[in-house]
Amino acid sequence: MSVLYPIFLDLADRPCMVVGGGPVAEGKVRGLLAAGARVTVVSPTLTPALAALVAEGHLAHERREYTPSDLAGAALAFAATGDRAVSRAIRSEGRERGVWVNAAEAAERAARSRAQCVTSWSAISRRTSAASWRWWPRCAASSASEARR
Repeated sequence: MSVLYPIFLDLADRPCMVVGGGPVAEGKVRGLLAAGARVTVVSPTLTPALAALVAEGHLAHERREYTPSDLAGAALAFAATGDRAVSRAIRSEGRERGVWVNAAEAAERAARSRAQCVTSWSAISRRTSAASWRWWPRCAASSASEARR
């Protein structure tokens, strides 16, 4: 297994892609929207909550399967289809284009790889001095209660 490197990204007004329209994709979308990203979802179907976000104009939706060119111009992409072959194709395109890709099923197999959003730099300095990684605060929009909706 690779060693994972924690990183913080300022995604405000950056184009981000989520491939998949199920509950896992919904959680990724909520976190990206909370970070101020411009989100596009590629999926033939959406959860009711994602469909509502599209209807309200919070994100763009391409109603189709992933195609090898979807990551063009993206700053960050999430593969959340549940299909390992599609995730491999997305990761491959990401490497070719220099787009960072997170594949949901790869994260589910790895222990403690799910990062949360940080909304306060004071929380970082206050909690990292305690030498504990259990401090990761959640974005309001990606809290456990929101993710279950």
